[in-house]
Amino acid sequence: MLDVITPAAVIRAAFAANIIDQGESRMHALSARNTMSHTYNMQTFEQTIADIQNEYIPRLEELHAFMLKKVKDAPCS
Repeated sequence: MLDVITPAAVIRAAFAANIIDQGESRMHALSARNTMSHTYNMQTFEQTIADIQNEYIPRLEELHAFMLKKVKDAPCS
């Protein structure tokens, strides 16, 4: 159970529970999200878009596949 529910706390808890791997990459994604909310620099924008395409989308696809498997393997109630 989380005392405080923040995106960073959820990432840390999911990593600790082995729901996700590569926790550092996921924290970088969160940082990129925060940066993009306040950036007006084209170079930063372009780098963040490249990171999303090359690093963060594959992590999200892995999480999606993991969650689909969990749902598929869950007993019906």
